[in-house]
Amino acid sequence: MNGPIASGGGPYLVVPEAAASAWRGAADNAAYEAASRGPDAGSVTRVADRDALVLGTPDPLYYAPAANGGVLARVVSFDADDDAVLAAHLRALPDDGWDELGALEVRGALLAFDSAIAGDDAAGDALRIELAPGRYAVTSTTFQPDDGTELLLTRLRRA
Repeated sequence: MNGPIASGGGPYLVVPEAAASAWRGAADNAAYEAASRGPDAGSVTRVADRDALVLGTPDPLYYAPAANGGVLARVVSFDADDDAVLAAHLRALPDDGWDELGALEVRGALLAFDSAIAGDDAAGDALRIELAPGRYAVTSTTFQPDDGTELLLTRLRRA
């Protein structure tokens, strides 16, 4: 499990590392405002003619790799102090209840960071996500594995 990273209040952007420099963050008001209007669950978008994701809530963000992709987890609430408990929750994901957000074509590493930050400045505050090249189905769900935990999950699963 990697993370967490924190947002300054804007949504997260998950963009191909090769296209990150094309994202100007809040300096490009129109693009940033469009990203900020997306749904909390997330949405598939385009940055520099490459597939990207916008994750709508600024909760702490983790990434957990899986055999066929991975899961981005925004932690809405979590009562435990131990990241091992969170990692265990992410290994026990539900099979049902995932909503389709679209598909993502992956050609190399992805970076997840606060969308207010320009891509050139994000490296120190980003999650680097390694996925095998290919097409990934993007789905989301809210997961409450116990009374004190609520996670907004976005799953990338190799199609």
